[in-house]
Amino acid sequence: TKSLSSSGDGLLAFNWNLGEAVGVVPMNNKTVQTNFIVRSVGADPSKAYFDGGNWGVREGRKYAAYYPFVGELVASDASLSYSFKGQKQIASGNTSHLDAYSVMYAAAQSAADGKALFSFEHKISLLRFDVTMPAAGVFKKAVVTSDAACFAASGTLSLSDGSFAGSSPATETVLDIDNVSVSEGGVLTLWLAVCPT
Repeated sequence: TKSLSSSGDGLLAFNWNLGEAVGVVPMNNKTVQTNFIVRSVGADPSKAYFDGGNWGVREGRKYAAYYPFVGELVASDASLSYSFKGQKQIASGNTSHLDAYSVMYAAAQSAADGKALFSFEHKISLLRFDVTMPAAGVFKKAVVTSDAACFAASGTLSLSDGSFAGSSPATETVLDIDNVSVSEGGVLTLWLAVCPT
């Protein structure tokens, strides 16, 4: 399934897919998270209904949510680490590899009538490169470099407030490319998820 997809105008849209999971965390620093699953997607695919199965939210209690779900026993005072390494693009302009790096957080909301409304915010940045090729070739890797150590190898999401901080800064980052062929004068469009720095 694809969550981040291009509409053809160069912009990306986020769409929920059936079966995707988000972590829902009670904001009491004691009770551990559970995962809620996308059961239905609205006419606007950026909106979805999540179901906790045998678990629910309690009236008047606060909950926060995040994505992608990490299957660990974590409470609201925990932090989760996400790596930005290992990204691999399978075709020019393809964005399916971004889903695993599309970290989002929804601030704490009070539950009412057994429901909570979460508004997710992306915590990552996306880089897009349109490279016109001077010669035909089969491409396996792109390396982006900087004079400053601005590429974080990983980022840490605080479940208590949604802050996201990078760690292990480096002067370069790598995007693997799955043997993509481009003709002379053709454009290779690359997408890379990075931690904002």
